[in-house]
Amino acid sequence: MSHIADASLSAMLRSEMTEGSCSYCARLETEARDAFAVPMGAVATQVWEVMNWLHQECTPMDAWNIPAYETSWVVNHCTPDTFAPEVERDVRATLLKAMPFPEMWEPARAYYDYQLSWKTFTETVKYGSRFIFTSGLPTRPGAENEPPTTLARFLEGLLAYVQDDMILTVPKGTKVYRGRMTEDVRQLREKVEANLAEELGPAPNGRAAAGRLNAQGVGLFYAADDLKTAVAEIALHSLHANALVGAFETQRPLIVLDFTRKPRNPSPHVEEERQRFLFARFMDDFLEFLTRPVILDGRERIDYTPTQIIAEYLRWVPDLHIDGIAWPSHLTSGKNIAYFHGPGAAFQSDPPTLAEERRYGGSNAPTFTLSKADLFERRVTRSVAVHR
Repeated sequence: MSHIADASLSAMLRSEMTEGSCSYCARLETEARDAFAVPMGAVATQVWEVMNWLHQECTPMDAWNIPAYETSWVVNHCTPDTFAPEVERDVRATLLKAMPFPEMWEPARAYYDYQLSWKTFTETVKYGSRFIFTSGLPTRPGAENEPPTTLARFLEGLLAYVQDDMILTVPKGTKVYRGRMTEDVRQLREKVEANLAEELGPAPNGRAAAGRLNAQGVGLFYAADDLKTAVAEIALHSLHANALVGAFETQRPLIVLDFTRKPRNPSPHVEEERQRFLFARFMDDFLEFLTRPVILDGRERIDYTPTQIIAEYLRWVPDLHIDGIAWPSHLTSGKNIAYFHGPGAAFQSDPPTLAEERRYGGSNAPTFTLSKADLFERRVTRSVAVHR
C-alpha cells in the first residue's frame, strides 16, 4: 500500500489488504504482523473504471476520423500521481498486460467536454469562429457539435472552477511592478516623472498591442509581483538594455484568479472529485499555452486568441467579480498578473498631477497609484542557454 500515492485510492483499497508480500519491492510479511499489500487485480479494477469513465472503445475505422489513443497511453493518462515514482513504470506495465483490449480508445463525453475540448476550443477560435453565444443556441440536429454550442459549453464549464482555493485577495497597499525598456533611461525618467500613471500605466485604448489576455486595441494592466520578474518580462521582447520600472500601489483589495495556486491533486477514483480532476488537466494545458514563448512577428494576433477569449469571459461572466488573472512567469520564480483595468481613472499619480485633477476632479478614487519614490532603474544583461 505504501506504493499507492493517491490517498483516496489507498483509502478505498484498505479493506483489500490481504497480501503479505509485494511484487515491486523486497518487503515480506515477516517484517510485519499484518498483511500490508493488496492484490493487483483490485488495483486494476479501480484503474479500469477510471479508464472507462474518461475513454471508450474506438473501432479502427473511427480512428481515422477522431482522436484515438492506444491502451498504453490511456493507462498512463488515467494514473497521474497514482503510484510512487520508484514503482510507477513497473506498475503501469503490469496494468497494461492485464488490459490487452480494446486496442484503441477515444475520449468519452466527460473527457471531451473538459479536456479534449481545450484543443477543439483553441483550433475553433483561431481558425473557425470567435463569436460566443450564451443563449439562443440552435437546437436543430447536429447543432450541438457546431462552434457556437461547443464554445459556449467549454466556457460555461470553466465557471465551476472559479473556486476558493484559486482565489487570491491582493490586499490594499500591495506593490505591483510594471516598466518600460529604453536606451536612454534619463530621458525616459524625465518624461515619466511628469506624468507617472499615464506613462507607465496600460496603453491607451486603440493603441494597445495584442497581448496574452487582451485583444489588439484593448488596454489591460500587465504587472508582476516583483521587480525582477517585471524587468525580465519586458526585456524579453526588447533590444534595449535599460529598464525603468514603477511600483504601483493598490488602493483597495483586489480579487485575482491565481493559476499559480494549483489545487491539490484530486483523485479520479472519487466521483465527487472528478470535475476537479478534469480541471487540473485543463489547467496544465492552459498554463502551458499561457506561458509559451511567442515570437512577436504578427502571428501572436492569432495565437493569443484562445487565452484572450478565456480572460474576457472570466472578466465579465462569473458571479464573483474578478479583478485579474495571475500565472507563473517562465523566466523567474515570480508571477505575472493581468489586471482587468484599462487606462483612465483607475491609474493616478501620487500626488495627482494637475491634468489628473482636472480630468477626474477627485471624484474617481484610483485603484492603483504611483509615486516618484517608487521608480526603479535596472540594467539588463542577456545570456543564451543551449539545451540538448
